Amino acid sequence: MKFIKKILKDIEIIIEECTNEFYVRYFNKGHYELHNMKSQEFKAYLNNIYGELSNEDKVPNMNQQLENLKADAIQNNKFSNIYTRIEGDIHEIHYFLSDEKWQSLKITEKGWDILSDKEMYFKKSPNSTAQVCPSTNGNIDLLREYVNLDNDSYLMFLCYLVHCLIPIKSHFAAIISSEKGSGKTTISKLIRKIIDPVKVTTTICPKSEKELANHLINNKIISFDNTKPLSDEFSDMLCSAITGSGISLRTLYTTSDEKIFTVQSILLLNGIDIIPSQSDLIDRAILFELLPLNNGNRKSDESLWQSFEEDLPSILGGIFDLVSLTLKELPYVKINKQHRMLASYQVMIATAIAIGKTQNEFEKIFWESIEKLNFKYAANNDFTSQICDIMRENDNKKIKGYVSEVYKKINTEFTLYPTFPKSPQKFSQFLRKHKESLEKLGYIVNFEIDNKGTIVCLYHKKENV
Repeated sequence: MKFIKKILKDIEIIIEECTNEFYVRYFNKGHYELHNMKSQEFKAYLNNIYGELSNEDKVPNMNQQLENLKADAIQNNKFSNIYTRIEGDIHEIHYFLSDEKWQSLKITEKGWDILSDKEMYFKKSPNSTAQVCPSTNGNIDLLREYVNLDNDSYLMFLCYLVHCLIPIKSHFAAIISSEKGSGKTTISKLIRKIIDPVKVTTTICPKSEKELANHLINNKIISFDNTKPLSDEFSDMLCSAITGSGISLRTLYTTSDEKIFTVQSILLLNGIDIIPSQSDLIDRAILFELLPLNNGNRKSDESLWQSFEEDLPSILGGIFDLVSLTLKELPYVKINKQHRMLASYQVMIATAIAIGKTQNEFEKIFWESIEKLNFKYAANNDFTSQICDIMRENDNKKIKGYVSEVYKKINTEFTLYPTFPKSPQKFSQFLRKHKESLEKLGYIVNFEIDNKGTIVCLYHKKENV
């Protein structure tokens, strides 16, 4: 019994806030480790340390003592966030290398250092792997040859990478789109290897909310390959993951209990023509359209990844240098035009300035990219596409009348998609919801109210109304 007490007195119990799972933190082989209390790593540690102290082969059952520790942790409110890769704020960032020594980087505006951190609660998720040790003589320019984007998009890409490494309230989702064979999966893997290296770098979109929640909890970045259209429910969950708001999910063992997971992840989607149909997700996304790869600039997978792994320490060193410079520039950035993802936008501006661009130069590139994404979204949406088709069939002539009259005219005179609203009320709601998207496609929607009801007017921008 005395050996059990000696072992357990040096173990700290932490309850992960987002899952209510119990974790144990202890000193082992010259560093601190943190594992799930149910993990094989913790069981092996107990067996090894007990054997060393007692010289006994048989390890006694410690379940009751561990249950007592769990009860004490609950009573003493030992709840805390536990991080998978990145922790901190815009003044000091800790990046977990997830290596054998459980080392992390400390990044400030003065630079970065490698340390064995006793303060931070980092865990190794089942899918995570160790990051290579970054070089103090970093060279971010080595990254350019692996990324087939035009120069403006590459600037956005660098700013995007840096913003992923800075702990802010929410991060842009990356939509990586191109024709077949342009390296969409390769770019997704590259981003993961830089930000959050894992065993399985990309996966298909999960089929259930529980599977998706598991991805969100255990990964800093979630990367879905060859993405198909997302359901509204999945889109809502992804938006919640981006913003760090709660995800409600039934527990595995009952349909009556509900568990709220508060998670924050960075989202990568890649595929051919994969623009999501949900406006909330689009408002939080950045589009990267890859350039085609011809036979002259295409490498074999083996050759590409061998070369990239050799360059990765220098690339990482250069990126962490750029993160440090971004933190230095960030307090001085003044926003000229608001964006829904304000903190992310501000960080990306600071990174562009740190690279050597002016704020105006970056803003021009950024808003042109956002405009392109919004246009693609509007053109990809069933309802907006149908309205555009109707207006073109009508020779872009104005359509005006009470909502019920306009709805009846459209249903009578035009062939409609099965997804078209089934009532005048729904039709009116859809017009209001997609008003901005239609304007991006050249069509204006106006509403007026008189004593008989609501009048809607649809017309082309060039029409004199």
